[in-house]
Amino acid sequence: MRAFRILCCLAIVFVFAVNFLCAGESPQVLFDAAKIESDQVLILENRQECSIEERQGIPLLVVKSPMDPYRDQTMVFRFAQAEKNFPENFVLEIEFYDEGAGIIAPQLSARGSSRHRGMDGGRQCSYTRLNTLRTRSAFFEYANRRGNRQSENSLYLSIASLQFLKSIKMHRSFSEDEWTAARNSIPVDVKPMVVLDRPMDIVCGAGVATRGGAKEVLESIESAREMVALAKALGFNAIESYVRWNIVEPEKEGQFDWSAYDAVIDLLKEYDMKWFPLLIVGSAYALPDWFANSKENIGFVCLEHGISDPIQSIWSPYHQRHVIRFLKAFGEHYEPMNILQGVRLGPSGNYGESQYPLGPSRTP
Repeated sequence: MRAFRILCCLAIVFVFAVNFLCAGESPQVLFDAAKIESDQVLILENRQECSIEERQGIPLLVVKSPMDPYRDQTMVFRFAQAEKNFPENFVLEIEFYDEGAGIIAPQLSARGSSRHRGMDGGRQCSYTRLNTLRTRSAFFEYANRRGNRQSENSLYLSIASLQFLKSIKMHRSFSEDEWTAARNSIPVDVKPMVVLDRPMDIVCGAGVATRGGAKEVLESIESAREMVALAKALGFNAIESYVRWNIVEPEKEGQFDWSAYDAVIDLLKEYDMKWFPLLIVGSAYALPDWFANSKENIGFVCLEHGISDPIQSIWSPYHQRHVIRFLKAFGEHYEPMNILQGVRLGPSGNYGESQYPLGPSRTP
């Protein structure tokens, strides 16, 4: 019997290698909960902590809830083949039944006799659990950057914060069209899991970029989409984000460009969420270059030490005019959209100070 099982494992490794050497684009099934008792490419290491349950007639792998509420539920798998047989780049597709809420967090690592090394993660998509009560897929890109091509290290996959696993598949690569399809698979019809008897405004952030410029804000929309959907599932009804002066009026006075934050609004509208912006006009990191290089730039000066700071002085005779202009333009642009849950006026300082700087300014 032992010899038979060894032969089966060798056959699995052989089939795995052949599938990736072939030109076919079909994903390789690494694990299927419906075949839990069969030999598979992924071997479940913590079988004693898991069981099989059904949702809508679908067999699903379930890990027992830990007694410690601060410890994640984790499924642990070991690959039947050594690391040297693994492709350089690949995408894992984790198919799951979407019940409950959370962030699916897989980790790939190579374990040898003297080291334990994680693999580089790349793009990821559709990785939030949104309680839609249907089967969905999450996608995770990896690069196997091993230094020793002949490494015999065992490869492990742990998946945290996932309740109901259906299958795990591996794709050789993803095209941009496939990543777009994955992004479009993120549900929009998300329903709050919690509805209060007495409605109130509940606000959280969603990862909209606070550093960089308009380009970084736009690039953060993809990951923010995941968090906005999750916030909606958890019962939040508004998203907070920064609105920086140097992003919306970057070139010259009176020339406003709201396109970066308009993209945030478009995302929020998809999920019927409100916006709670934090307007930042006086902090050093929010000053447009044209203003910072003008005579109107009057920062704080320490009278005792003679140290100046670009954070705008509350006694500046010029800054108030720009604040009024900014607020007026913001209101004229966004008030008609019926998207604002409220508006928060940003602090003067770089670290939340309301009046005087905490210390020297640094570029974020």
